[in-house]
Amino acid sequence: MKLIKLSAIDSTNDYLKKISNESHLEDNTVVWAESQLQGRGQRDAIWHSEEGKSLTFSVFKCFSETKVLEQFSINCAVSIAVKKTLNRLGVNDIKIKWPNDIMAGNHKLGGILIENRLREGSINNSIIGIGLNVNNTDFHNLPKAISLYQHHGMKFEISELISLLVEGITAEIERLKAGGYENLKQDYETLLFRKDVITVFNDRNQVRFNGIVRGVTNDGQLRVETEDESINTFGLKEIEMLY
Repeated sequence: MKLIKLSAIDSTNDYLKKISNESHLEDNTVVWAESQLQGRGQRDAIWHSEEGKSLTFSVFKCFSETKVLEQFSINCAVSIAVKKTLNRLGVNDIKIKWPNDIMAGNHKLGGILIENRLREGSINNSIIGIGLNVNNTDFHNLPKAISLYQHHGMKFEISELISLLVEGITAEIERLKAGGYENLKQDYETLLFRKDVITVFNDRNQVRFNGIVRGVTNDGQLRVETEDESINTFGLKEIEMLY
């Protein structure tokens, strides 16, 4: 692992993207920012990090044979790696709120943002960004946020977390490259927040409805059973879970 540590930056994903455009990067090149000013999440949400207490980093991963249609498999691999790493540290009750919010109980612990670069129908490389609330105690009126410290009752060494997470991500991506997407997808589905539980959603028109998360499709759409017992699939900006 090649580690680039910065005191403050707008976005570790954007920085890694910039330097990868300028020169050849080794697999597992990591950019770690002690303070991230404009981190991004899904739906263009801004990720706020607390200096010295949050973990915000991005890792560069090389691919050669992963097909574009299988790019959600990388989300599965990274989500599983985060869960396994936190379990290894004694942190339990970790779930993934589709597609990649990291949950501890009913609270948001962090998030994942993956940006893939494509070449001739395959994924050439990925920039995997992870933000985690580690030793935070102040969330600026964000009642659904939580830190590892608040959830687990102990403080964590952030540099150790990075090493363990990159190790875990590498292991799960090697599993993917060995042809393990179906098993990864099944493991990801077991991690889904509020799976098999009646949940309230908003659709793209802000119409509220009840449904039950049943899993995901191979391309990463959420499978939801609705009140008429049919299975409907939803893309990223087509549904919002209310919890």
